[in-house]
Amino acid sequence: MHGKKAGNKKSADSTNDGAQERLSDVLSTFATLREDGRALIDRIHGSLLEMRDLRQQIREQRTGRAPRRDGFAPARTAYLQMQFGLTARETEVALLLAQGRSNVAIAKTLGISTHTARHHTQRVLGKMKVHSRAEAGAKLRG
Repeated sequence: MHGKKAGNKKSADSTNDGAQERLSDVLSTFATLREDGRALIDRIHGSLLEMRDLRQQIREQRTGRAPRRDGFAPARTAYLQMQFGLTARETEVALLLAQGRSNVAIAKTLGISTHTARHHTQRVLGKMKVHSRAEAGAKLRG
């Protein structure tokens, strides 16, 4: 009888090991899908930002106005520089942050490296005395 119990225990252990392995595979697959989904969302977001920029450029060409990089009035730029002590470049970055741009999108728009965009973003957040990009955006939008 002792041998039969040991056999059942081995069978239960191997079934349990198989279930744990399947669960591990499923969790790994979900993690991969989540990463792929996030990457896809980031690419879509970047494409939407590019489309927004192109649409703005087309509108400016139709109306004959000189294109502006940030889409904000010069008075707004001067206000931000005085209010928060931002440099001209930091002001450009701040205005792009207010539009919800990522560091990659900021870098692409301004023709700088992502490392430099990240550095400017950190300086802007510090000067504005906020802790997140969302908080900075909310403060900039009023």
